[in-house]
Amino acid sequence: MHMRVHTGEKPFECTFCRRRFAQKSNMKKHMIVMHVKHCANSCPICFKMFQRKAHLVIHTRMHTGEKPFKCTVCGRRFAQKSNMKKHMIVHVNMRS
Repeated sequence: MHMRVHTGEKPFECTFCRRRFAQKSNMKKHMIVMHVKHCANSCPICFKMFQRKAHLVIHTRMHTGEKPFKCTVCGRRFAQKSNMKKHMIVHVNMRS
């Protein structure tokens, strides 16, 4: 990390304005101060921004571990409804 001072390397990029930073923590601070407070659909944990609130809701489950969708056959739980629907194919194929 210190060597970046000498090399000028800035591997961390703000996803909103494309400004680059040598340290991830500085990029996150920048995101909070400059962008997150203006973006209603930003994750309060990792500050990733979303155009749609529904996408933020799905993303937030990654942090919380919430899995609201339950397979009615085996009880396995899923964070996204689409993943549960894909899983249901396993049970359909077992009956055949």
